Amino acid sequence: GAALAAQAASERRIIIQRQVPEGVDAVVRSAAGLPLLIGEALVGVCTLLSDQPGFFTEQLEPLLLAIAAPMALALQNAQLFDAEARRAHHLEALNEITRAAVSALDFKTLLQTMADQMGRMLRADACYLTLWDEANKRMIGFREYRQMQRLATQRAT
Repeated sequence: GAALAAQAASERRIIIQRQVPEGVDAVVRSAAGLPLLIGEALVGVCTLLSDQPGFFTEQLEPLLLAIAAPMALALQNAQLFDAEARRAHHLEALNEITRAAVSALDFKTLLQTMADQMGRMLRADACYLTLWDEANKRMIGFREYRQMQRLATQRAT
């Protein structure tokens, strides 16, 4: 699987293994690696496996090529959608931080909101917000966002 995918990716062409040697995999007897390309850009590889020797042949190449383009486009679209969703999530969190800065009734609430939003935005397990004390030349721990206890509880179950 992985070696076939790597070969299909590096050579940017369909790789057919009509006969996978016994001992490589207990079940797989034939395989095909299909690079998913948009123009010259590789967006992924589809690896097909069969328990039948000779299942994948060169005669399947036209069909595999016909399938590859829409698969590559769908994969690229999904990646773009995912990236856009992440950007929207980050913008929403930044907007929340800005709203908090404008509407915070007190400094401690503002700092707590900032720590909470940064932790959530970056999906961090924790975010510690410290302030610099110029007079004493030291950091002062002030607010934190912690998901560590939640994670430990989830992992235990």
